Amino acid sequence: MTTVFLHSPFILLKDDDGSIVLTDLFSALQGVKEIGFSRPIIYYLGHLIQTAKPKHPGNIYSFDEKIQILQLKEIVKRVMKYSAENHLSEVIFLPIDEPNDRYSDPTEVRKDIAPVLLKAINELGAKTILTGSKLIFNTDYFCTGKIKKEQLLKARKGKIRYWMYDNDVTLSKSNPAYARYKYGYFVWENKIDGMSSWTFQNTQNAAGFPGRADTIGREVFLAYPDPEGPLATLRWEAIREGIDDYKLIHQLEQRIQALNKIGVETSAYSNYLLKLRQGKRISKFFYKNANGWDHAFFESARLKLISFILDADNKLAAKKKQMH
Repeated sequence: MTTVFLHSPFILLKDDDGSIVLTDLFSALQGVKEIGFSRPIIYYLGHLIQTAKPKHPGNIYSFDEKIQILQLKEIVKRVMKYSAENHLSEVIFLPIDEPNDRYSDPTEVRKDIAPVLLKAINELGAKTILTGSKLIFNTDYFCTGKIKKEQLLKARKGKIRYWMYDNDVTLSKSNPAYARYKYGYFVWENKIDGMSSWTFQNTQNAAGFPGRADTIGREVFLAYPDPEGPLATLRWEAIREGIDDYKLIHQLEQRIQALNKIGVETSAYSNYLLKLRQGKRISKFFYKNANGWDHAFFESARLKLISFILDADNKLAAKKKQMH
């Protein structure tokens, strides 16, 4: 995976000296370092600064700008300091979730305070991410539930990373192949920067037995907690395979560029990628019947991509040898 998306506790706690308790985040930062993960980490802290949706703990009804902005700054400063001193991952902050959600915030209070929160974080030198249906604020990363071409172009123009969260992966599509497609070919086809799903682990509506983890509407787990480490579901493994699919496509595209620079024919590779990109049957099929996908497609495509990569490597090596 390319990032970890962490969630704060539901309530703000303080130590005896009055400082905000951030043990959960600091432990997580140390933990990912121990397993060799060094990429940026996202941290949602809405519950700690009273910016969560009305039905959630730490909700907007108790927000006081004079108090919460100071608390936000304290959290960001301490996290940045701790991360720098211990050589840990950079933390990207999500201060408010879906601030333009009219259903959860009919008075638009959360929408009004979003730019204030983002400014406070950016002034401290940290990066921000926002979730929502429409890109209306200046942020470093934007994550949306539905791709809109004009929004994607706006993000590109503003140098904003454009992600998508597809919750059907966990909430409605039981076929693991859907997860694989969304995290691989779909990201590549639509030229977006990332994909995520709610949620990795959640006890809400838990059905009980891990064997039922892929039953529609019962579980929203991608992995179960366990003392020996997370227990993966089939969809979690499918997500990993989807990311691998994307990596293979990226590797082939890199080799096509390298071969084109030295005048080597690459039409066989390019035509195959074009065929995959234009394969509208992929996306149409999933929305009609997510449970009947032919797994053989993914495996045959993977083998084809690997064979092209190896063939391209041979051509690059031969050309290099010829030049010397």
